[in-house]
Amino acid sequence: MAVLQDHVYRLPVRYVDELRQRLIDGWSSMQQTVIDEAIDQWRIRLGHVLRSVAPETDTLNICLNVLLLYCWFIAYKLSLY
Repeated sequence: MAVLQDHVYRLPVRYVDELRQRLIDGWSSMQQTVIDEAIDQWRIRLGHVLRSVAPETDTLNICLNVLLLYCWFIAYKLSLY
């Protein structure tokens, strides 16, 4: 996500703790609509990839749903910090 990257790296990072705090601050300040749109884009892109690899619809839907759940879980875990 370019929005998070711009927030984190607007100034040089000197320490790991500084990077961690910038990531936390960036996720905290990010609007939910930005996250939702990014997840939707990932789902569409991965859908194209999976259709070329696994043309069976059931397999595709399962893979996309698992990936979407994983993305939601990561976003949720990051919001706890």
